[in-house]
Amino acid sequence: MFLADDPHLADRIRKAAPEGVHRIAEIDFAGHIDLNAQIIAVGATISSYYSAQPRPSIPYWPLGFADTTLRLLGSDDFTPQVKAHAAAELASALLDGSLRISIAERLPLDRIATAHEHIERGTAGRVLLHI
Repeated sequence: MFLADDPHLADRIRKAAPEGVHRIAEIDFAGHIDLNAQIIAVGATISSYYSAQPRPSIPYWPLGFADTTLRLLGSDDFTPQVKAHAAAELASALLDGSLRISIAERLPLDRIATAHEHIERGTAGRVLLHI
């Protein structure tokens, strides 16, 4: 298991992927761009649909020398047909057992701040809120 706060995370990822990572689906562009710049392969693509900072700085030279492609996505960029297809694929994978989601904790809605703290610490698995 790789955790975001692991000080040796880049080394561990490079050990698993010595030539670098070719595709990164990023959940926080600003929060992880320095790590991504350390682990990308030449010709890599980083696709991101969120950034904690609206104007993040980027490590230009490591990304440039790796000939990195950045794809910044918003849910409005996808047609209803593409969204429906993705939902059907996810539902199918869930039903056939190939999609496994680790749930780290289930909390009541009034503990939403605690849920955010777990996520920020890099809890292994999903934190669910119930109403």
